[in-house]
Amino acid sequence: MKLLNFGAGTKVINHSDWDNADIEKHNGSNLIFDFNKFPYPIKDNTYDYVLASHVLEHLEYPEKAIHELFRITKHKGIVEVRVPHLNSEIAFAIGHINQWILRSFDMLCNPVGWETPRPYKLEMISSKLEPTYFAKFIPPFMRVFLSRFLRGILREIKVKIRVIKEKSI
Repeated sequence: MKLLNFGAGTKVINHSDWDNADIEKHNGSNLIFDFNKFPYPIKDNTYDYVLASHVLEHLEYPEKAIHELFRITKHKGIVEVRVPHLNSEIAFAIGHINQWILRSFDMLCNPVGWETPRPYKLEMISSKLEPTYFAKFIPPFMRVFLSRFLRGILREIKVKIRVIKEKSI
């Protein structure tokens, strides 16, 4: 099984199955390239699993970047993405140039009329809105409602997307 830690930074995964990609050289990063230059220097269908944790919010072209991650993922491979929720305090931290809501990933997986055809289908396996520490005590259905009016209710979005590649697509 071939795995990629995309945007590893200082959180390098030291295991023989993992490649660690980053824009800058860190201890253990074995793939160094600019995430804002396309296409990435990685062959199609290389990875079974891609983890992109807290990296997309830093990129100029996050949609292009995530499509590159889908390209380098094998048929039925998984892309796991973690980003700060628009409601969180860190969503607007220095260096964060994109903000995210769960609907962003719904639109990515199920585009309606605005995207060119692509050689894969996407299946949302799971999606989770992580609450902040204090919001854990608020019922889940109220968190989303309150997050429209109050900052600091939701902290992070976690999604897992299966990439389906077939010749008939």
